[in-house]
Amino acid sequence: MVFTQAQKTDISEITKSVLCDVDFLKIIADKVSELVMIRIEDKMNQLLTKCDNMEKTIKNYETDNEILRNKLDDLEQYTRRNSLRIWGIKEERNENVENQVLNVCNNQLGLTLSNNDIDRCHRIGMQGNKTRPIIVKFIGYRQRAIVFSAKKKLKGTGVQIREDLTKNRATLLHCASERFGFKNTWTYDGIVIVNKDNRKVRLKNLKDLENMNLI
Repeated sequence: MVFTQAQKTDISEITKSVLCDVDFLKIIADKVSELVMIRIEDKMNQLLTKCDNMEKTIKNYETDNEILRNKLDDLEQYTRRNSLRIWGIKEERNENVENQVLNVCNNQLGLTLSNNDIDRCHRIGMQGNKTRPIIVKFIGYRQRAIVFSAKKKLKGTGVQIREDLTKNRATLLHCASERFGFKNTWTYDGIVIVNKDNRKVRLKNLKDLENMNLI
């Protein structure tokens, strides 16, 4: 369709009139704003959905990671099940650590162990002014259990026997002892146990200790 010059002029005038109409412009602006807000809300909802999905995925990864860490810690602790750490045995030059350990076991604990019951033992840490603890690995769990069960006989001697814990469980034991006291905190087979309100609670990690606030 071809417009005449007069028609083109009329259309131009009508267009100018409409564009100068404040009410019309307000209607257009409101409609545009409404459409823009709808698009923004749609985008926001899409982004929120993506964020929720990402948070769920991250939480799942964190849960899986925590489970894996706990399993690895369990495995490491199991490799230490035949070992004990002994504090307070005087350190001497050219000492025979194995004989010193047997002396404590037989003369102070009243046991009858021999060199054949010990796989290996040595002091741990850098040599200095303080007496270093000794780590002892027995040939089997039975020998280790006998020694650990008799450790109370060392009370007042300055010698202490503790389980050989992983770094994570040693930290857990320290934190639990600070909170509940040494008399109410101990370990058994690598598990940290606390006495809370005359109830024994087993702890496997720091999260368990934190959750005790809810008990």
